[in-house]
Amino acid sequence: MNDIMKAAEALRIAGKHIGKGDMVSSAEMCLKEAEARWDERKFDSAYLWAKKSISYSVGVFHPDYGNI
Repeated sequence: MNDIMKAAEALRIAGKHIGKGDMVSSAEMCLKEAEARWDERKFDSAYLWAKKSISYSVGVFHPDYGNI
């Protein structure tokens, strides 16, 4: 999977989980950063920010976190 596809999938999953967990505002902030990096075509950075958002939403032990 290339960087663009990885970032797109991570953004999709992060968006799916927004509003979950105890750290909602942190997850939202990370997703906004991921979207901004996507718009700048910085796909590696977008991926990392989206993954961080997922970790705040559902945690690092959730299957979605481990699958991206």
